[in-house]
Amino acid sequence: HFSELPYIIQSKPYDSRNTKPNYTAFTLNASLPGTSTATLSVAGSSDGFVGDDTGYVAATNVAALQGKRYFRFKIEMQYVPAAPTNIPISAPLTITSVTAQFDGVKQTVFAFTPACGSFGSFGEFIFLIFLCLIGGFLTSGRLRIRIPKRRTTTPHPL
Repeated sequence: HFSELPYIIQSKPYDSRNTKPNYTAFTLNASLPGTSTATLSVAGSSDGFVGDDTGYVAATNVAALQGKRYFRFKIEMQYVPAAPTNIPISAPLTITSVTAQFDGVKQTVFAFTPACGSFGSFGEFIFLIFLCLIGGFLTSGRLRIRIPKRRTTTPHPL
Protein backbone atom coordinates (compact mmCIF):
# COMPACT_ATOMS: atom_id res chain seq x y z
CA HIS A 1 0.00 0.00 0.00
CA PHE A 2 1.42 3.37 -1.00
CA SER A 3 0.75 6.52 0.96
CA GLU A 4 0.11 9.91 -0.56
CA LEU A 5 2.20 11.43 2.23
CA PRO A 6 5.77 12.40 1.28
CA TYR A 7 8.60 9.93 1.80
CA ILE A 8 11.88 11.49 2.95
CA ILE A 9 15.22 9.81 2.30
CA GLN A 10 18.38 11.27 3.85
CA SER A 11 21.87 10.08 2.96
CA LYS A 12 24.92 9.74 5.13
CA PRO A 13 27.73 12.29 4.62
CA TYR A 14 29.92 11.73 1.56
CA ASP A 15 33.53 12.89 1.25
CA SER A 16 34.29 14.53 -2.09
CA ARG A 17 37.99 13.79 -1.40
CA ASN A 18 38.78 17.27 -2.58
CA THR A 19 39.99 20.12 -0.39
CA LYS A 20 38.14 22.90 -2.22
CA PRO A 21 35.45 21.48 -4.51
CA ASN A 22 33.61 23.75 -6.91
CA TYR A 23 30.22 22.05 -7.30
CA THR A 24 28.63 22.48 -10.72
CA ALA A 25 25.52 20.29 -10.48
CA PHE A 26 23.60 17.74 -8.43
CA THR A 27 21.27 15.54 -10.41
CA LEU A 28 18.62 13.02 -9.45
CA ASN A 29 17.68 10.15 -11.74
CA ALA A 30 14.30 8.72 -10.85
CA SER A 31 11.38 6.81 -12.30
CA LEU A 32 8.15 8.42 -11.14
CA PRO A 33 4.74 7.00 -12.06
CA GLY A 34 1.76 9.24 -12.74
CA THR A 35 2.33 12.80 -11.65
CA SER A 36 4.56 11.87 -8.69
CA THR A 37 7.34 14.22 -7.62
CA ALA A 38 10.87 13.88 -6.23
CA THR A 39 12.78 16.89 -4.89
CA LEU A 40 16.53 16.84 -4.22
CA SER A 41 18.11 19.00 -1.49
CA VAL A 42 21.81 19.09 -0.63
CA ALA A 43 23.81 20.17 2.44
CA GLY A 44 27.54 20.88 2.65
CA SER A 45 30.15 20.84 5.39
CA SER A 46 33.86 21.44 5.83
CA ASP A 47 34.23 19.08 8.81
CA GLY A 48 31.93 16.12 8.15
CA PHE A 49 28.87 17.80 9.73
CA VAL A 50 30.43 18.03 13.19
CA GLY A 51 30.14 21.79 13.59
CA ASP A 52 29.87 23.21 10.08
CA ASP A 53 26.61 22.66 8.22
CA THR A 54 25.05 24.76 5.45
CA GLY A 55 21.64 23.22 6.04
CA TYR A 56 19.70 21.74 3.16
CA VAL A 57 19.40 23.92 0.07
CA ALA A 58 17.84 23.21 -3.31
CA ALA A 59 20.10 21.16 -5.55
CA THR A 60 20.06 24.02 -8.05
CA ASN A 61 21.65 26.36 -5.45
CA VAL A 62 25.18 24.93 -5.67
CA ALA A 63 26.76 28.30 -4.79
CA ALA A 64 25.95 27.68 -1.10
CA LEU A 65 28.12 24.54 -1.15
CA GLN A 66 31.29 25.94 -2.73
CA GLY A 67 34.44 24.82 -0.92
CA LYS A 68 32.59 22.33 1.30
CA ARG A 69 34.43 19.00 1.21
CA TYR A 70 31.54 16.90 2.57
CA PHE A 71 27.99 16.76 1.30
CA ARG A 72 24.80 14.84 1.96
CA PHE A 73 21.47 14.86 0.24
CA LYS A 74 17.80 14.56 1.04
CA ILE A 75 15.11 13.39 -1.36
CA GLU A 76 11.46 14.09 -0.74
CA MET A 77 9.23 11.85 -2.85
CA GLN A 78 5.48 12.07 -3.12
CA TYR A 79 3.19 9.69 -4.93
CA VAL A 80 0.48 11.58 -6.76
CA PRO A 81 -1.78 9.17 -8.65
CA ALA A 82 -2.96 10.13 -12.12
CA ALA A 83 -6.28 8.34 -11.41
CA PRO A 84 -8.39 7.76 -8.28
CA THR A 85 -6.45 6.24 -5.33
CA ASN A 86 -8.35 2.94 -5.40
CA ILE A 87 -6.52 1.96 -8.58
CA PRO A 88 -3.24 0.15 -7.81
CA ILE A 89 -0.02 1.94 -8.58
CA SER A 90 1.43 0.92 -11.93
CA ALA A 91 5.06 1.05 -10.83
CA PRO A 92 6.87 2.08 -7.64
CA LEU A 93 8.73 5.35 -7.27
CA THR A 94 12.35 4.43 -8.00
CA ILE A 95 15.52 6.42 -7.39
CA THR A 96 18.35 5.08 -9.55
CA SER A 97 21.11 7.57 -8.74
CA VAL A 98 22.16 10.90 -7.32
CA THR A 99 25.17 12.47 -9.01
CA ALA A 100 27.43 15.23 -7.68
CA GLN A 101 29.51 16.99 -10.31
CA PHE A 102 32.36 19.24 -9.25
CA ASP A 103 35.70 20.66 -10.26
CA GLY A 104 38.23 21.16 -7.59
CA VAL A 105 41.64 21.95 -6.35
CA LYS A 106 43.57 19.50 -4.26
CA GLN A 107 45.46 21.62 -1.78
CA THR A 108 49.08 20.53 -1.49
CA VAL A 109 50.54 23.37 0.59
CA PHE A 110 49.22 23.84 4.10
CA ALA A 111 50.09 26.75 6.39
CA PHE A 112 50.88 25.29 9.81
CA THR A 113 51.03 27.52 12.86
CA PRO A 114 52.77 26.80 16.15
CA ALA A 115 50.66 25.26 18.87
CA CYS A 116 51.00 24.80 22.61
CA GLY A 117 53.89 22.29 22.59
CA SER A 118 56.75 24.34 24.04
CA PHE A 119 59.22 23.67 26.84
CA GLY A 120 58.97 25.76 29.98
CA SER A 121 62.68 26.06 30.73
CA PHE A 122 66.05 24.65 29.80
CA GLY A 123 65.98 22.45 32.92
CA GLU A 124 62.70 20.87 31.78
CA PHE A 125 64.25 20.18 28.38
CA ILE A 126 67.27 18.42 29.98
CA PHE A 127 64.96 16.39 32.25
CA LEU A 128 62.89 15.17 29.26
CA ILE A 129 66.05 14.20 27.35
CA PHE A 130 67.23 12.28 30.42
CA LEU A 131 63.88 10.43 30.60
CA CYS A 132 64.15 9.47 26.94
CA LEU A 133 67.68 8.13 27.41
CA ILE A 134 66.70 6.10 30.49
CA GLY A 135 63.65 4.73 28.66
CA GLY A 136 65.82 3.71 25.72
CA PHE A 137 68.37 2.08 27.99
CA LEU A 138 65.72 0.10 29.88
CA THR A 139 64.06 -1.15 26.72
CA SER A 140 67.22 -1.90 24.73
CA GLY A 141 68.04 -5.12 26.56
CA ARG A 142 71.44 -3.90 27.79
CA LEU A 143 70.28 -3.92 31.35
CA ARG A 144 70.01 -7.55 32.30
CA ILE A 145 68.87 -8.76 35.63
CA ARG A 146 69.79 -12.28 36.45
CA ILE A 147 67.31 -14.27 38.38
CA PRO A 148 68.90 -17.34 39.94
CA LYS A 149 67.30 -20.63 39.07
CA ARG A 150 65.54 -22.33 41.89
CA ARG A 151 66.89 -25.75 42.63
CA THR A 152 64.56 -28.41 43.77
CA THR A 153 65.51 -31.77 45.07
CA THR A 154 63.57 -34.88 44.44
CA PRO A 155 63.50 -37.52 47.12
CA HIS A 156 65.17 -40.80 46.32
CA PRO A 157 63.03 -43.89 46.48
CA LEU A 158 63.86 -46.25 49.30
